[in-house]
Amino acid sequence: MTEGHVEEKKKSKGKKWIIISVVALPVILLISLFLFVRFQKDAVPIDVHEMTLKDGIHQGKSFKFPGEMLVNMTVKANRITDIEITKHLAPDKYTELLAPLIQEVIRAQSTGVDSVSGATISSRSLKKAINDAIQKAHQGKENSHRDAESTETGLNDKHEKINSNKTLEKE
Repeated sequence: MTEGHVEEKKKSKGKKWIIISVVALPVILLISLFLFVRFQKDAVPIDVHEMTLKDGIHQGKSFKFPGEMLVNMTVKANRITDIEITKHLAPDKYTELLAPLIQEVIRAQSTGVDSVSGATISSRSLKKAINDAIQKAHQGKENSHRDAESTETGLNDKHEKINSNKTLEKE
């Protein structure tokens, strides 16, 4: 073999690895995302009837692909009276679909309610964020409420809140 032929083989081998890497990496990422979404567990239901909750607004958060979800939960007289989604990076239609779930959690005073069909992952994330807020209210943590706008790190500059009155407010 000549020296030029050996050089050509090395270049060819390097190109093959680049092509394999460019193809394999997205496939691995897609499979990982699918498995993450597929096997994400629903929140463990919390029923607040037997709990003592501190009055006030308590912030809860949960991680959901592609980012976190933040909620503000209002407690008065040991009852959840309002829940607002202050951050949700999913498309608006998924946020809007969660309004009935918020109503049901407030009615039942529990996160042990059915998820919303068509927004299963967002429903799971919402329940986990509400559970986080309930835990903070139950522990009576001072500073469990943070201004939602100060934690806003969304991809756009609109601020949306879905509240228990089934309305979407855009500020």
